[in-house]
Amino acid sequence: GTALTRLNLILEAGSGIDRPAMLQTAKATQRALLSSGFFAIGILPPGQTSAGNWTEGQVTFPVKVAIEQASATDKRVSVEVMDGGVGRSNFRRQFQISGGTLLDIGYATADIIYEHFLDREGYFASRILYVRVARDRGRKAFQIVSSDLFGEGLQVHVSSRSELTSPQMSPDGSRLYYIGIRNARPQIFQKSFPSGRETAV
Repeated sequence: GTALTRLNLILEAGSGIDRPAMLQTAKATQRALLSSGFFAIGILPPGQTSAGNWTEGQVTFPVKVAIEQASATDKRVSVEVMDGGVGRSNFRRQFQISGGTLLDIGYATADIIYEHFLDREGYFASRILYVRVARDRGRKAFQIVSSDLFGEGLQVHVSSRSELTSPQMSPDGSRLYYIGIRNARPQIFQKSFPSGRETAV
């Protein structure tokens, strides 16, 4: 483990955000980055800006994560990486997330950190889209669902008694395309997330 990049997450809760919410986001970031095998990560208690438990001679990078409620549905996030040797900021990125969960913020933060240190695109904020068969009032139902890479944050997007297959998200995430089998014939449908409306293509 001596080649691991070591990070300390420093949490700053802004207006509308409490400490438990920050911890949930930080744990999602920690879990994602640990799963990559490139990072060792600590989450610092309130008011603490450094930890002395890393191996001697290894540089630790403090990473400040600040979240504030920007509106009823939007959260504003700031990620700042400090230079562990000189104690000043060497990277900062801000983003806004609309309607996302605290887990979504954590994975987006992990992507930013991953890209900064490894210079390759992050993948933690990706969602897996698939079809599952469920029981609805004792009858078989087909559902198009999505989850994060760890199987959490499950969302059901489409549910039907008829068979569903081949779900595909539009590049901007605003529409879902899928094939529905109606009257023994396949047909392409789309669902618009802003309106929630489903129409045949």
